[in-house]
Amino acid sequence: VKYDIDLPNKKVCIESEHSMDTLLATLKKTGKTVSYLGLE
Repeated sequence: VKYDIDLPNKKVCIESEHSMDTLLATLKKTGKTVSYLGLE
């Protein structure tokens, strides 16, 4: 898993073998707003 955190813009870029649905479900457990912005 590779990730990049952009705090000023409140964005996280994740490269993973897991599906988008799995990653979104995991991130939603934080209680923060989560959305998929597409491929970079």
